[in-house]
Amino acid sequence: MTGKCDVIIPSKNAPWWLALCLTELFRNADASELGRVLVIDDSSTADAFATIQRICARHPGVTLLQNTGRPGFGGACNFGVRNSSAPYLLFLNTDCLIVRGTLRKLAAACAADASIGLACPLSNNSPCLTLPLLPGRSYMEMDALLENAAQKLPARDVVLDACTVVGNCLLITRACWEKTGEFSEEWGLGYGEESDYQMRAIAQGFRGVALTNAYVFHFGNGSFRYEPSANTLRSKNHAQFMAKWGDKYKSLLAQQERHDPAQIAAGRLAALPAATLTPQVLFLLPSLMQGVGGVHAVVDICNHLLREGLDAKFAVLGHFDPEQLKGYQEPMFAGMLHFPDETALLKQTAIAPRCVVGTYFATMPSCFLYAALRHIHAAYFVQGYECLFANGAHYNKVIDTYPMTDRLFVTSEWLKERVASHGASTPPTMLPIGIDLDLFTPKNRTSSTPQKIRLGMVLRNADDKGQWILLDLLHELAAHSNELELTVLAASQYAMPREWNATNCRWLVLPLERAAVANQLAACDILVDASLHEGFGLIPLEAMACGATVVVSDSGGINQYVRHGINGLIVPEINRPEKYAAAIRSLLSDKALLEKLKSNALKTAAAYDATTRYSAYAAFFRELLSSPVQERDPACQAAVKMYYEKVAILSDARNELLRAKDRQIQGLSIEREKIIHGLSFRIGRIVTAPLRLLFGKP
Repeated sequence: MTGKCDVIIPSKNAPWWLALCLTELFRNADASELGRVLVIDDSSTADAFATIQRICARHPGVTLLQNTGRPGFGGACNFGVRNSSAPYLLFLNTDCLIVRGTLRKLAAACAADASIGLACPLSNNSPCLTLPLLPGRSYMEMDALLENAAQKLPARDVVLDACTVVGNCLLITRACWEKTGEFSEEWGLGYGEESDYQMRAIAQGFRGVALTNAYVFHFGNGSFRYEPSANTLRSKNHAQFMAKWGDKYKSLLAQQERHDPAQIAAGRLAALPAATLTPQVLFLLPSLMQGVGGVHAVVDICNHLLREGLDAKFAVLGHFDPEQLKGYQEPMFAGMLHFPDETALLKQTAIAPRCVVGTYFATMPSCFLYAALRHIHAAYFVQGYECLFANGAHYNKVIDTYPMTDRLFVTSEWLKERVASHGASTPPTMLPIGIDLDLFTPKNRTSSTPQKIRLGMVLRNADDKGQWILLDLLHELAAHSNELELTVLAASQYAMPREWNATNCRWLVLPLERAAVANQLAACDILVDASLHEGFGLIPLEAMACGATVVVSDSGGINQYVRHGINGLIVPEINRPEKYAAAIRSLLSDKALLEKLKSNALKTAAAYDATTRYSAYAAFFRELLSSPVQERDPACQAAVKMYYEKVAILSDARNELLRAKDRQIQGLSIEREKIIHGLSFRIGRIVTAPLRLLFGKP
C-alpha cells in the first residue's frame, strides 16, 4: 500500500452502529495504512449526538466533526474530504464492518492501475454487488474464502468493472476526487450520490471497480431506515438518476450482467474444494423469531464471540420457515445453519464443532447425542426455568435434560439455584446476559404535558408473561389518566382497553426491531412487568438502561438486578393487579422517589454492558475448550450408539418409503416417523438411565 487512507464516516442518529463500525475499523486496520478517521455528524438529534460523542471519545484516533456544509450523506462526505489530505479516501457507512486487509486490498488495486478511481468490496447487502453469507460462514470467513479463491488469478480477473460501485465501503483516490469534484448536491439527504459520482468519474477517464477478493458486512439502511421519508426519497432519487444517466447506466448494466462480479465470486466459491466447517462452538436453536428474547441473546453472543476471535455459529434444529429469516431484523454476522430434524443433525458430516450447546430443553437430547457420538463438549445454555414453561407440561422432560451436559450455564442466581436443585451434572455457571448501552440509552424528553408520567408495558404472546394482569392494571389505572401517559408494545392478539384511547395511549404492535423498542422505552418513566416467572428478565433491564425505573413481579431472575426501593419496586403478590396499581400510585404521589429509582436504575444497567458481559462468555468457552472432554460411561456410550444406529436405519427406511406412492406404505412411513420422534423425547429410557447411574442419580 502506497500512502495512507483517511476514513470518512458520515453519522446521523443510530449511534449503536457507529460503535461497532469504529471498533472493527481499529481492530482490523494497521497504523501503517490508516490515516485520519473523521466521523462527520450530520444533524443527529441532541440525544444521538451525545451518544456519538461518548463513542468517539473511546477511540483517541477519531476526530468528531459536525457537518457545517450541505446536510445529507453527500454533503457530510464532502465536508469530511475538506478536512482530509491523504492519497486515498474511504467513505464508510456506520453499519458497515470491515475485516483485516480491507483497506490494503482496496488501495493496492487503485495503486496498481491509475485508471481506477473508485473501488469497493463485495458484501452481504450491496445493491448490484450482493454475495449472501453462506450457511455457517461469517463475513470474516467470506473474505478469507474469496481471497483464497482469487489468490492465483491475475489482477484483471480479480478487480472487475462494476455497473455501480457501492457507497457503504467506497474508496476514491485523491486523483479521481480532484479531477471529478465533490459529490453533487442534487441528491438531498441521500441515495444516488455514489452512482452519480461514478458516472461523472467515468466521463473523466476513471473506472469504478469491485474487488472479488474482498468482503465486508453491511446491515443496510442503518440510519435511513429511521427516516420517515426514506422510501419517498429513494424513489424520487432513483427516477432522477435514471432521467440523468439512464442510457449510460443501462449500457453499463448490460456489461455487468455478462460479467457480474458477485456472480463470478459466487462461482469461485462454489468451485472451491468442499471443506468441513470447524466452529469452536455451535449453538442449537429451536427457532429464529424476531420477538423471542432468548433467540436474540444467542445470536448476540455468537456475534460477539466471532468479533473476539472465537468461531461461534448457530443452527436451527427442526422445521424452519424461510420467512422467519426475512423477518429477523437484527444483525447476524454468520449465515444461519439449519437441520430439519435430529437425524439430519446426527448424520451430517459437513460440520465438526468442538462444542455443541443446547439452548432449550427440546434441543438438549439431540445436543447430547451429537456430542457423545463425536466425543466433543456438550453445554447447556439455560435462559429460563423451563420446568414452568407451558404451565409445567414438560416438567419431567426438562429435568431429564440437566444431566446431559458437561457444562451448564445460566443467566441468574435464581436459575442457578433452581437448576442445581434438580441435580445438574455439574454446578451451573452464572453468566448474566448483556445489553447494548449505545442502543438502550436515555434521552432528554420534551412533552407537551410534562407533568404526566409515561408508563410502559409489553404484552407478549406467551401465556406466562402476565398479560391479563397488565390489562386489568390498565383498568385499575384508568382513573389516573390525567396523570399518566401510556406506551404499550403488544402482540397482535391484544387490543387497546376501552378505558384508554389514542390520545393518552401509544399502542404499537409487536414484533418490532430492537431499535424501535429502545426508542419507545426511552420515552418511559416507569416500565411495569407482571411475568409469572423470568429466568433473567431482559425487557425491564433494557428499560432501566433507557432511564426508566421498573415495577415488576417477584418472578425469580428479576432479583438479579432489581432491588426493591433502590432502583425499582418488586410486587410479591404477582397475580394481583391492584398491588401493581398501588406501587405505581406511590410513584405518582412521590416524584422524588421516582427520580431516585430512575437514577439508580440507570447506574445498575451500566453494569450489564454487552461487551463486558459477553467477554465473560468468551472466557467461559475458552476455558471449556481448553479442558478435556468428559469421559462417558461405556454403557452410556453403547446406548447412544444403539440409538444412533436405530435412528439411521429408520431414517433410511423412511426416506425410501416416502418415495412410494401407496397410501399404506406412506402410513407406515408416518408411523416410523412417530417412532423416531418418540425415541428422541423418550431419551430417558435409552440415554438418561445410564447417565443417572454415571452421575449417581437415583
